[in-house]
Amino acid sequence: MPMTAFQSMAMQLARCASIQHPNTCRPNPHKGMLQHGSATYRVYRALLAVYPTPLQAWELRRHCGSGRGAVAWAVRYLKGIGCIECLPDDGRHLRYLRYRARVER
Repeated sequence: MPMTAFQSMAMQLARCASIQHPNTCRPNPHKGMLQHGSATYRVYRALLAVYPTPLQAWELRRHCGSGRGAVAWAVRYLKGIGCIECLPDDGRHLRYLRYRARVER
């Protein structure tokens, strides 16, 4: 009895599922570190340079020469590790924030 298209496809899927693929996941050795020259590093250095004045996101983009997404991820990461604080922008919607570096004294 000839094999149907469905049976052929099922056999191909079963054969592919049984093949062991090597692990191609490589851990990032720089995870959790500020790399010199990265967008996150430039954002943090810009905030330290103007401390104690807070900056808005558009000012950070201008100082760093980075895009909107890079600055957004940088402030999110820096806030997560406690290097900056987010302040509300007076008179504007709560989603508009100003960012200031935290300096230990």
